[in-house]
Amino acid sequence: MEFEKILVAIDRGPQADFVFGKALHLAHREGANLKVFHCLSLANLPLGGQGDIYGQGLSRAGQIQQELLDRDIEAVVTWLQTYRQQAQALQVPTELEYQIGDPGFWIREVGKTWGADLVVLGRRGRSQLAELVLGSVSNHVVHHAKCSVLVVQGMTEEKGDRSDARAE
Repeated sequence: MEFEKILVAIDRGPQADFVFGKALHLAHREGANLKVFHCLSLANLPLGGQGDIYGQGLSRAGQIQQELLDRDIEAVVTWLQTYRQQAQALQVPTELEYQIGDPGFWIREVGKTWGADLVVLGRRGRSQLAELVLGSVSNHVVHHAKCSVLVVQGMTEEKGDRSDARAE
């Protein structure tokens, strides 16, 4: 058995099912444990209410953000549980985890603390310029993870077909 613990990091994008499927297939074939991980970003939350020059209305901004975050967490937990059900159907031992913050950092940290042998994640396929300016989670993980990393290429939008995972 080459891999005993496989961490699959997914976002809520269109490739999530495909990336998860690759990780599940590997975990099933290897007899490995699987951890399904998602990172929530605070950057996507609105700032909250509008205030006036006296700051009235801003007092609820924190409460509004917390309520939105709680709803997002509840939705993520429900969404992640659908992946656990798929894995359990194949008798693959599966854990779920989410964190809030920077995905690259958390994927690296969760992989390290859980003792992952392999991290599986997708990539968005940004242009080189966009990746240079915006950064890349997959690039960060490849360069900073302490274990093997499989970057799943996924579906290409131009051709509409699957391409193999490959290093660029």
